[in-house]
Order: sequence, then C-alpha cells, then structure tokens
Amino acid sequence: MALETEDALDDIRVEFESGWTALVQAKRTLRKGKPLSTAVAQWVDAAQSSPDPGTLRLVIVAGSLSGPMKVLQRVLERHKSDQPGPPTAGEAGALAVLDELLSELTVAQRALVLRCGVICELAVEELEHTGSREAVGYLGSVVSTGLPEDALRAWKELTSAAGRMARIRGGHLLEGWLSELRGTGIELTVAGNTPAAELERLSAALRLYRDRMIREGSSIDLRDLGAQFAPLPIAESDAQVRVGNDLDDPRAEADLVWAFLRRGRVVLTGLPGGGKSTAIRILAAQLCELPGAPLPIRVSLKDVDALGHERSFQDRLLSIAVRDDQPEDRELIRGELERRLSAGGVSLLMDSLDETYDQRASVTRQIDELMSVVSNDVDALLSTRDVAYGFAATLGWPNLALRRPQNAERIIKAILIRAGGAQPVTDARSDADQWVDERMQWVRNALAADSTLQETPLFPVLLALLAAEKDIDTLPKGRARILEAVVRDAVSRHELSRPDTTSLGPLTGRSINTAAMHAFASEASAILGANGRIGMEELVSIIGGEIAAYWDMSLGNAEVTARDAVRFFDVSGIFVITGSQETVAPRVALFAEIGDALRAITQPDKIVDWVNARIDAGQFEPLILAAGINQSAAEAFGTVAGQKQDRSVLHAAVRAYREGAVMNPLALRAISAGLIADMATGTSLGWDSWLRLLELPITADMRETIESAATTHDLERQKLMRAALDLRFRSPKELQHEPESLLAVLTIRNLPQTTVPKKQGTSHLREIFTDRGLHSVQVAAAEVLVGVVPAAHTAVIELVKNGPRSLVRDLQKILVHAGFQADAAKTTEDFPGLKIPDWLRNFDQESERRLLNVLADRPLADLTYQQQTRVDELADLLETLHLNEASSLHMFRKPDEIPAVLELTETLFGFDSLVVSAQAQLTLQRMDTMGNSDPYYALFDGAEVRDTHNWKAVANPDEAVILLGRMMTWGEAHAKFACMALWDSPVADRAAPMLREILPNLASSTRHERLAAHTLSSLVDGPEPKCWIDGEDPVLRAVAAAWCEIGADEHLSDEHLRLLSDPDGHVREAALQRASRLHPRNIQTVLTESGSQTLPGWMCLSCRTKNHPGATGCAKSNCFRAGPDLPRLIEKLLLEIEPDDISRDSR
Repeated sequence: MALETEDALDDIRVEFESGWTALVQAKRTLRKGKPLSTAVAQWVDAAQSSPDPGTLRLVIVAGSLSGPMKVLQRVLERHKSDQPGPPTAGEAGALAVLDELLSELTVAQRALVLRCGVICELAVEELEHTGSREAVGYLGSVVSTGLPEDALRAWKELTSAAGRMARIRGGHLLEGWLSELRGTGIELTVAGNTPAAELERLSAALRLYRDRMIREGSSIDLRDLGAQFAPLPIAESDAQVRVGNDLDDPRAEADLVWAFLRRGRVVLTGLPGGGKSTAIRILAAQLCELPGAPLPIRVSLKDVDALGHERSFQDRLLSIAVRDDQPEDRELIRGELERRLSAGGVSLLMDSLDETYDQRASVTRQIDELMSVVSNDVDALLSTRDVAYGFAATLGWPNLALRRPQNAERIIKAILIRAGGAQPVTDARSDADQWVDERMQWVRNALAADSTLQETPLFPVLLALLAAEKDIDTLPKGRARILEAVVRDAVSRHELSRPDTTSLGPLTGRSINTAAMHAFASEASAILGANGRIGMEELVSIIGGEIAAYWDMSLGNAEVTARDAVRFFDVSGIFVITGSQETVAPRVALFAEIGDALRAITQPDKIVDWVNARIDAGQFEPLILAAGINQSAAEAFGTVAGQKQDRSVLHAAVRAYREGAVMNPLALRAISAGLIADMATGTSLGWDSWLRLLELPITADMRETIESAATTHDLERQKLMRAALDLRFRSPKELQHEPESLLAVLTIRNLPQTTVPKKQGTSHLREIFTDRGLHSVQVAAAEVLVGVVPAAHTAVIELVKNGPRSLVRDLQKILVHAGFQADAAKTTEDFPGLKIPDWLRNFDQESERRLLNVLADRPLADLTYQQQTRVDELADLLETLHLNEASSLHMFRKPDEIPAVLELTETLFGFDSLVVSAQAQLTLQRMDTMGNSDPYYALFDGAEVRDTHNWKAVANPDEAVILLGRMMTWGEAHAKFACMALWDSPVADRAAPMLREILPNLASSTRHERLAAHTLSSLVDGPEPKCWIDGEDPVLRAVAAAWCEIGADEHLSDEHLRLLSDPDGHVREAALQRASRLHPRNIQTVLTESGSQTLPGWMCLSCRTKNHPGATGCAKSNCFRAGPDLPRLIEKLLLEIEPDDISRDSR
C-alpha cells in the first residue's frame, strides 16, 4: 500500500497478491457538487487509459456519504455483476449526475467507469468512529496479547506511520506495515492462519536466521586449527576484511562489504589460507545489520556439489543455506529465500569454488545458469583460490582480491593472551605478560624472516598457536614446515585429550601417535584423489590397506584401526564426516594438502608419478608444500615443471622456490626458459610470467633472450624490464655512473592497462591487484640514485607529488635517509587529485554529515533495490563535485554555499533529487550503524563523473554563472567542477566576461589559471586563446598551444610553429604534445627539428620562478617542481610514429 502516488487517483494505491489493484481517492465527505466533481475528474483521467475491470477498482472512499451518494454507491455495486438490472427512478437520477461528469468520455469509457468505479463509506478520522473501532477489533487478533488497549495502540501507530509515508510519498508491503508496528515495540502474534500471523512467523524465523549469520560472522573460531579456547570476537582480533578494488591504483583498497554492494556480482580471490571463508562470514554478518542491504544466502559450493545431482542446483544450494537453522524454521526460511531469488533482495555468497576440484567447470556453469533465471536484483559473490579463477572469470564479474592482514599483531596477541589463560600456571610462566611478550617477539621474527608467511592471515595465526604450545627454540620455520608442525601438534593434542586413549584399533602405547599420523596422511591423500570428498567405506578400505601393509596387520584389524582413525579425525575437526551417506571432507583444505604432501615424501620411488598426477588434477598446493619439506620432492617438481612448460605449472614451481624449495639448477634454468617463452606472448599473463621470473636466480647470460621477449610488450614495460635487469646484473656504482635506465623508470606514472583473457581453466596471477612490478623497481631505483644523481632527486619529488599515493611513504623514507628531510616533509595537501587520506576520513565526520543532512532534509523517493544497494545517484553526484579530493575540503568551510552548489549540480547534470535525498538518508543511517564515515567514502568506489550539462534546466543562469565564478577561486576540485559546468556552454555571453575578469586573479595558482584559460577558450566567438600566443604569461601561451589547429594542407600553422620554438620549455612541451595529436603530414620532420633546437629555460609551474636552460628542477629553495624533459618527450613521440606516417612525410 503506497500513499500520495502518481496514479490517476493519487491518494492511495493498494496492490493485492491476487494481482488486483485499487486506486483510492480519499474524502472526508462525499456529496453532489464540488466534492463529487473533483473526485470523478480523477475517474475520467483513469478511464482514458483503458482500465481492466477484471483487475482494477477506482475507489472513492469518504468518511460520510450524502443520501444521493449512497444511491450511486448501490448502482455502481450492481454494475459489477455480469448483467446489471435496470435502475430505479432514484438510481437513474444519480446515474444522470455521474454521466454528466463523464461527458468527455466515450460510451465505452463510461461503461468502464461503471464497471471499475466503487464508492465506500469508511469513518475512521476519529477513534470513536465506527471504522476505527472496527479496525481496533481486527487488530486485536494481530497483537500478541489480544488486549483492546494494545490493539488501540497498534491502530494509532499504524495511522501515524501512514501519515509519515504520505509525507514522503512512500509505501510498504504488508511486511513493512508489520515492521512499523514492531519498531514501536508492539509484539505481534504468531498464532493462527491470518496473513499477519504467517508473516510474523516468517519474520521471527528470519530474525533467528539473521542472528545466526551475525553470530557466525562476529567471531573467529580457531578450534579447527587445534586451539583450546573459545572463539575470538572480531572486535578483539581487529580482523578487517580489505580487498583490492582499483586496477588503475594497484594498492587502492576498500572494505569488502562496500566494494561488494557497489558492484553487486563479484569474484573474490585469494591465496590458500587467505581468509576467504572468514571474510564471507563477516560480510554476511554485516549485510544482516546494514540498513537497505540484501539478505545473505551463504553456502560452501563444496557442500552444495556434494549433494545428489538429481536435485537442481538451486534446490541443493537452498538446502545447504538453511541446514543450520532450527528444523521448524527451515521450510519458512527456505520458501522466503526462494521467493526473493525470483523477486530480488538477496545476495548469494558462494564459497570454495576451488574445492570442487574436477567439478569446477560444471559448478561454474550451474552458477551461470542460476544467475540467468533469478531476478536482476540478486547479488552474488563467488570466492576461489587463484587456481580456479579461470573458471570464475567466465562469469564476467569484476574481481576483488583479498588483501593480506594489516593488523596481524592484534590477533596474534589476542591468541596468546587467550592461550596463556588456558595454560596451567607454573613458576616459570608466572609473569603472564612476559610469556606473551616473548612469544609475540618470536612470531614477529618468524614473519620478518619469511615474507611468504605474511601473505595470508592463516600463518600468523598458526605461528601464534604453535608459540603458545611449544618452547620457542623448538618452533619450525617456513610455511610447509609450520603446517606440518601444526598437524602433528593437533594430532598429538587431540590424541591425548581422547577419553579412549588406550588404543587405536589393536595399536597401543607410542604406536598410537605414529599410526594416527600415518592414517592422517593416507586419509588426506585419498580425499584429494577423490577431488575433495570421499565415501566412508571407500576411505576405510584405502587406509586399511595401507595400515595392513605398514604394520604387518591382518586386513580385518587394519580396517578396524582405519575406522577408528577416521572417527578420531572427525572428532578432532580435521576431516569431517557428514550426511547419512557418511562422506568425508577436510574442514580446512590445507590440512588435506599438507597430509597428501607428507604421504608423498614417504614414498620417494613414487614421487615423480605423484607429481604428474597432482599436476594433471590441477592440485598444485600439495606439490608446493611437499617441495618445501623435502628436497627429493622439490627436485622432482622442478624437473617436471621444466619439462611441462605449462604456465600454471611454471608459476606454481616459482612459488615453491619462493617458499624455500631447493631445486636442481638445470630445472630452474628450464623453468626460467619456459617463463621467458611465455613472456614473449606479450599478453597480460605473459607479463605475470615476467614477474615470476624475477623471483628466480636468473643469470646474466639469459639477459639477451629476456630482452628479446620484452620487445613484445609496450614501451613503458620495456623500460621497466630494462631497469629491473640493470638492478639485477649491474652494481650500484655502475648504475650511478650510467643511470639512464633507472631515471627512465622513475618517470613512469602508470603502466598501460592490459586485458586478462577469460580463458576457462587458466591459472590466475598471485594477486590481481598488484603494482605489476612497477613500484618495487621504482623504489629500488630511487635507493640507488637519490643523493648521488641530482636528476633522480627531482624525479622522486615529482613522483611524490604526482605519482600513485601508494609510493609516497617508501619514497619519503628514501629522501629522509639521503638527507632530504625537508623535501620529504613538504606537505602534499595541495597536490592535484590527491584523495582525502584514510586517517582524516574518520577524524571528523561533521563535514560529511552536514552535506548529507542538507541532501536528506528534502522529499524522498521510494528506492528500488538497485538504488539502495549501489547508491549510484548520490555516488555520481559526489564524484561529479570531486568531493573525494583533498582540495574539496575548501567547500566545507563555506557552509552557506553548500545548498546552492548541490542544487545547481543536480539541476545542471540531471540528478534525481528525490533519489539523491533518499540515498543520503540511507548513507547517514549506515554511518550510524558502522560508527564511522566508511559508508560515505565507499561511494567514490566506481562512481562516475557526469559531464554533460543541461543549461536549459537552470532557472537563473546569471546566478549560476556567478556561483561558478566563486567556485573557480576555491580548491582545485571546485575549479575543475566549474570548468566542466561552463565548458563549451550556451551561456558564453555571461561566462566569458566573468572568466576574463577573474583570470588575472588566478595567476598565483598556475593550475587554477590553466583551468580557467582552457574553459574560456572553449567558449565560442572569443579572441582567446590566439590573443595569448604573443603574451608574457607562459601558462597562457601553453594553453594557446594546446588549442592550435592543423592547416588545410595537413601542416602545422605558423602560430603553432612559433610556439614550438617558444623561450619557455613548458610551452614547447604543450606545443609538441598538440602536434603529436594533430599528426601533420610532416610529423617526423617537426619532431626531429624540435629535438635539434637548443634547450630553453622554463617558468616553474608551482612558484613561477624562471629557471635557466637545462635545469631539471626548480632553483628556488623548498620548491621541488621538475622541469620539462623535452628530449625524452620527443624520443617518446618519435617512437609512436607508425611506418606509414614516415612514408607519408617523405612524400
């Protein structure tokens, strides 16, 4: 039921489950004359759209009816029958009155009014009225107490809620009206068969469902890893879930919940033990608490795939989703989830695609088929290790890469404190703080010594658990050996805690532990051999056969021992038995993989066959782990990888080497050759092979082959590879003497984007969002050159100012170490495009809240699912205003201007103010729920600038232009907005004089001056920019160069040629770039002649200091602006010339 609608009868619209609709016009009194004529006028409007009498009623409802109106009411009721009888004399008179009011309709349309029209008398305005008393009586069966006073309160609350809905022109489903009552503290009954009771039962079941999701996502249970303490609260462990979310900024990241809501359907990738399952549980909990978020359906695809395939994928998925709910609630919840899959309003959170092994392609296809038939308002997240990303990528969904933990120390300390509390108190550890501190330091040292242990949250956790259990000097090193130790420790701990520790089958004493480890390895190998899940009887048979041979035991006794072992590992939570068919699967996949590796290394004569079998099955993790534990396994893996020359296998072998595997030098050389060959494909995946190659001990004799393969990549990547190779093979002194390659890499801002092919079955790079090798090489180059080569100092300062913000911290450390503390400390507050830093976002939320309150304090739209999850309208508005840039903070110092700026933005760029207002209110609610400003800043993720203006919609262009003129003098973010609003606009007669007036006042900021000058040049019929060509200001001359046009003979104009010889280097730079874009016939000659000219001086674009020719940086102290590098620019532009252009030039 919705109020104040846009329908022909616009007071109330009621939509029934049956498909019927009632459009209602409400009146206090209905009588002949104006009350009837104004009401019937809306019937006339409705009749002209040919209403269907079989599904629609046009209703006039009034608190009281006059006598003639009661007569008309009876006549209309009769016309609902198939054959209405003739009217009485009084009825004929009433019909005549109505007919006169319908005079503009056709005969057929008048007949429709009689069939659809209804008049109702309903006295509800006062509590003592009949209708109100009747409503209170009905509500007595809805409130849980059934008491009249509670029913009366419910009626008052409902009418109050309806008033609120009318004011915001909104509405509710029946569930929404019940929620309004619940929100006031009224308890509703679940007894009976009324729709309200059924909905209340469903609501209660869904509350328990949400509570379960919140409970499961609010703590981390480490008991599956052998911990002997209760789950850790998320708040205590500070387990933030951060994902990479921007390919253009490799280190950009966001909370998973916001990145997911902004996109809707995504693939979540991460390393083994990366915390994907934990991340999904936390995400589900957050969605259950956030206003306007979809209801999560969280499942493990491993479990879904294990159910009988005679049932549909959706059927199996929903069975898994509700299996942990109360038995009496499952049918209700399942039915609601099924309804929402059709209607929208849920999010599918699907975990562990990689653990479906050889069914990955089939499961991915089933997901694709399901998503094609459910509502478009169903969101989805699919998680997988990188090994199965090739399958997930076929869905075409954006990828989010799970970040490594940023606050590992918090969870390490929490574990040690909990574990310390669980340990028996002894004199040796009476000082609990010292016990925790010693183990904290050991974990820190282990993480610092092996960077691979820091890539996922699992290993800091395992290290903490080991440190809590063992003496520090006995603790292992390396990922594989840590896993091995964890398993042995868990087996030993669980074995000692068993009530029946006297035997394992016929085995007793010390044999139990050895047999348990033997059974563990056999069970793990059997499970992996069966693609992650195996039947109990088959498993017992396999383990029993191995135990019989190893322990010289009869097969009967061996199978008893095997069954005991399987049940032992089920109780321990390592390999879990599920279902009536008793299938066995690992609780944590890495346990099966380390077990498989442990078994393999005990059979050295079969190791090569095992390596080949695991490669054929696409199961690389056991290979990597075995190689980290055993040299024979490492050599076998390295040799086979070198022979296979398959990208996925080569990349896995590199990872094994990185984690400590000792491989044969010939095998490493073969692996290197395979990676170089893959590099030569020139693709994104070929680039991944280059990054892997850098992790190997490549030798100088390989350099020529590597550089040959590099030529298939773009020029920027070639520069990067050349610098990386120089850093590898040349000494720092050599590079300081010949720094060209390193200086070149310091000028790269971003690498050109490449496309990752969505080829089913291919492996994916270790982490989608990496710096792709650029930043690490730039940092290494800076470390070699800064303080020795002056040009490097200038280049690094420029990177700090204008490069990706992820580099700033590392480069500042290098500057400080080289003695340039003042340079490193220089503020970046005014750097162009600098985003508001994370630490400042939650320092003070008042500015964001003030802005959102201005937007929310207006009429609101009833948001659709997409509008309340994506929040695109508000996001695009904020992005259009560049409010995520540090320079935008200027506007918040002018609160009186904010409403006018927002109104102009909405009007000029076509934003829906009702939707923006509702989304602003929703964002405020989410900020209240989260207790921070993350919901606000999350809106900038993926938001788009709207740059097509509509000045016809602006009621007062004069005031708008004046406001934009003021904005030109604020922060650069606002100047860019004003530039966009005025660019090539139809208000040139107003804007041009304003811009000419303020242009001299902007000279103190060359960026503001340049923006205003370009905007002025875009306006028609002005002398600009040609009038600046011979002017004194190089900023304006550079703008003029950027607007030069090509002549009719396809050669540059005389003005353009003059600017190519300008006395200022920045002007020449602009003229060269424009020449390259115009592409005259003689472009090669133009560039060559420009390169032969003497280098000019240049004016600094930061402080306007005039610098002498050849200066690479500004001469003014404390100014670090780099000058134009014309030779490098000309070289770059010459390389971009195609052979056809050279031929054309010669003609």
